[in-house]
Amino acid sequence: MKPPIFVRTLSKTERKALHEGLRSKDAFVLRRSQILLASARGEIAPQIAENLVCASQTVRDAIHDFIRHGVDALVADSSRPKQTHAALDTEQTEALKELLHHSAREFARDSTSTWPRFVDGRLVSPITTRFLRWCCHRLQQRGKEALLLIWDNALAGIRAERSEAGSAPTTAVSKPTAMGSV
Repeated sequence: MKPPIFVRTLSKTERKALHEGLRSKDAFVLRRSQILLASARGEIAPQIAENLVCASQTVRDAIHDFIRHGVDALVADSSRPKQTHAALDTEQTEALKELLHHSAREFARDSTSTWPRFVDGRLVSPITTRFLRWCCHRLQQRGKEALLLIWDNALAGIRAERSEAGSAPTTAVSKPTAMGSV
């Protein structure tokens, strides 16, 4: 078992900065100040974590950060990812750019046969539905197949209502609904 970790003896300026942190409106600064002052009093990480209702690893991270950076450990690091990955490869990006140069009228069809579709609980417009069908058609022309799925939250609500009414038991969990297939 590793020996418990504590912060070094605090200087007057560090102690003053930590006490000022106790009055901070920023929750990160407040929590870090509480952790570091408790460690300076000689409390061990699991005891600090229990008192502050947080994980022991959170306490150890704060102590290690203070050892490395001093009072600068009271400033939260950026939550921005250090590295991002492209959602589309070059070929897919070019295909999408090609689609942007088309009018919505190219996707038009009989609006009476359009069924409402929901994504994230919001209605998808008939134009979006026609666009997705047009994409499927274009893929078919290239000899490819596509199955578009829309997560239909409205369907889950209907299933939940039916099960409460005493009909056949169904689940209230949302299921994907096929939108179009080629």
